[in-house]
Amino acid sequence: MGVPVARTKIIVCLVSGLPAGLAGALLLGVIQNLINQIPGLTSSFQQVVSGAFLAAVVVAHRILGRVRGET
Repeated sequence: MGVPVARTKIIVCLVSGLPAGLAGALLLGVIQNLINQIPGLTSSFQQVVSGAFLAAVVVAHRILGRVRGET
């Protein structure tokens, strides 16, 4: 009797991971679209801007995690 823990963990990871991955892919498409609309950027500089934005998102997530008490 009881809840099968391993199966429940897998289902929870799938249910939370799939929408998160989809949201990330959609966000990347929006960012690329915005960067492509800036005139005068070369493709190598577009990659630098995309990388800088990704780094900013990661740093902001780490900072917000510390504020909320997560590690």
